[in-house]
Amino acid sequence: RYREYLMGTPGLRLLPLEATSAERAAELRATYALRLPDAFQIAICLGAGATVFLGNDTKLRQVRELKIVLLSDITLETESPADG
Repeated sequence: RYREYLMGTPGLRLLPLEATSAERAAELRATYALRLPDAFQIAICLGAGATVFLGNDTKLRQVRELKIVLLSDITLETESPADG
């Protein structure tokens, strides 16, 4: 059901894990001590030409290969002064 939901989301594309992405993930994991799922996701995004990665882990900010945007950044930018 999760896959079906994602596949039906406009503007979202699921990409396969290929050998080059796996190798890049290993390099990212070794360089930044990333968790393996994060390293795979970032490697696949880089292979697809992405320039921005949206996440929720502050540790990802150390990655220099693309811009890391945290969900909290978006929340802070959209809050009005009355919201706090």
